[in-house]
Amino acid sequence: MFVEYERLLYTGEARLSSFRIDLVCRHKISINLCFTIKYLFKRQYGNRKFGWCYLNSTEIAQAVVTMASDKLAENIVMLDIRGLAWFADYFVIMSAQSTRQIVSLEEDITKGLKEVDVPRSHREGTSTSTWTLLDFSGVIVHIFEPDTRELYGLERLWSGATEVVRLL
Repeated sequence: MFVEYERLLYTGEARLSSFRIDLVCRHKISINLCFTIKYLFKRQYGNRKFGWCYLNSTEIAQAVVTMASDKLAENIVMLDIRGLAWFADYFVIMSAQSTRQIVSLEEDITKGLKEVDVPRSHREGTSTSTWTLLDFSGVIVHIFEPDTRELYGLERLWSGATEVVRLL
């Protein structure tokens, strides 16, 4: 079904509707196809509000790890806390060398996820904090200065969590 739908989209034989975008994206087909669908919808209907491209929490966490790595965050850890906590599926913990880098990582991660329709639901910390928390519903992002990270020891507190990724 999706291959045929993709062919119709690329050949321009299919007209798009907000309902179809929601339907296709909820079935977790490739992100690239979802972006293609949204692009074609925007081209056809302009900048009207349209359906969401739903990414699951695993894809969001992986995107955060990739963006953090690209922005030179250090000691990035992705913990699967699904069996331990009701409020989130993943923690992504990383270190930054200065408060300015913390702010930069926060801005870049928030902007990058907003571009794929993943809104930030909450933020803790100020521009002078040595620890910033970003809540993307199923994914909680912690950005620390190294000393603060050592002090709080989230990896020790959540030692029962499965370590999915560790980038030094």
